[in-house]
Amino acid sequence: MSGPSHARRQLTALTALTDAQRRVVLANETHVLVGAGAGSGKTSTVVQKLCYLLGGSVVDVHGETYKHPAPITLSDIAAITFTNESAADLKRKLRAALVATGLRSLAMDVDAARIGTIHGFVFSNCSKAFRSFRRARNARHHRQDAESESHGPR
Repeated sequence: MSGPSHARRQLTALTALTDAQRRVVLANETHVLVGAGAGSGKTSTVVQKLCYLLGGSVVDVHGETYKHPAPITLSDIAAITFTNESAADLKRKLRAALVATGLRSLAMDVDAARIGTIHGFVFSNCSKAFRSFRRARNARHHRQDAESESHGPR
């Protein structure tokens, strides 16, 4: 669905991008840090950036529509916030934005995305690394035990 009426409906679901927000959303950098004062539109900008990266359309204040030429997946994204409350808010708003842009299947998977606090992100990655290390150590011990059994008593 495209055209002016679709753009107007989308503007009610997503805030129209200001020129500054449009520059952030359309930036091609791999890592983006959005920092600004309270009430400045950080969350809205991040939601629209994520929506754009995932293949959703975003609209600026001039009525121009933008869609990423090569969308990525939710598993390619890590969005880090300071509080659990802001992470939950970001997920809720991203889910609504994805639904508004017609990406309902992605919206259903938002809770599994890496969107959370720095503490949660570090804990998750450290836990994965520890489990990987433990599996490798256990496999090494299992091989050593099997080799010693195959050689029999000396």
